[in-house]
Amino acid sequence: QPEEHPQQFVILFRKNRNKMKLFAVGLVVVLNLAFGSGEVASILKVCSRSDPKLSQCITNVVDMIRPNIASGDYGPGRKAPGLDPYPIAQMKIDHGASFKCNLDDVVIEGVSKFEIKKIR
Repeated sequence: QPEEHPQQFVILFRKNRNKMKLFAVGLVVVLNLAFGSGEVASILKVCSRSDPKLSQCITNVVDMIRPNIASGDYGPGRKAPGLDPYPIAQMKIDHGASFKCNLDDVVIEGVSKFEIKKIR
């Protein structure tokens, strides 16, 4: 059973779910820098901005670290909270006056199974 995290999240539902997927990828990068020494983990490949196939490079790197997203293990001395499954003690959903919902003990699964369709 996953350990509980005391965080409270407020999630505003939007029609475009790609923002949540982008958030997950960004969170992995931020956690890597926060829990690491500020250097890029050895499991990551740095993509050059001048690479004509930059989008493909980024997609390949994300596919390569997909197991690490679930486990939170990014190499020696680089442990972060695993994101799959990810327990949330309390979640508040607010979509204006038409829909509001409070949820307790939510477990999000499948975060590491996202698919990158296009990078802009």
